[in-house]
Amino acid sequence: MRLNIENAYKLRFAKGTDGMDAFIAEAVKKPFPNPMTPVTPISDPEPVKTDATSSAPTTPAPAKPAAPIKPAQAAKPGDKQ
Repeated sequence: MRLNIENAYKLRFAKGTDGMDAFIAEAVKKPFPNPMTPVTPISDPEPVKTDATSSAPTTPAPAKPAAPIKPAQAAKPGDKQ
């Protein structure tokens, strides 16, 4: 069992086993949560509604075309890369 904890500790903290004994001692002290406790959902506030009566159109500006892609040149024998 200790080997399983040691492997999990190494993966979780990306280091050796320094501090693993203290980690185990602290984990045992914490109370186990009751799995029957209902989960309360997060309540998001309603989005702010905007007034859609403005007469100005909101069209985005056309995007500039991208520069053409140049084909790569093949390396010649003796060229340094």
